[in-house]
Amino acid sequence: MPFVNNRETFLMARSTYLIASAAFVVLRSLAASICFACVSALLFVLEVVPAASAYAWRLVVTIGVAAFRLIGQLKPEYRESYDTHGLSLFNGRPA
Repeated sequence: MPFVNNRETFLMARSTYLIASAAFVVLRSLAASICFACVSALLFVLEVVPAASAYAWRLVVTIGVAAFRLIGQLKPEYRESYDTHGLSLFNGRPA
């Protein structure tokens, strides 16, 4: 605090200093809380997004395998349909 020459000025300067100090503490704790919330949200996103994408990839692979098996089961019908109604050079069903 700067040098003051009477008690009233000293008390006013001290109260201003205390108010400014308290305001600084409040603002600093508020800023720390906001930073903590932002960092927590960022860490949550970094944790959840890879897990969700890994789950989605496993789901896509599972659906792809199931679709591949279903198409494999339907191939004889597809071949017969292609031979009888498609671009086959032969008429009728194959022997």
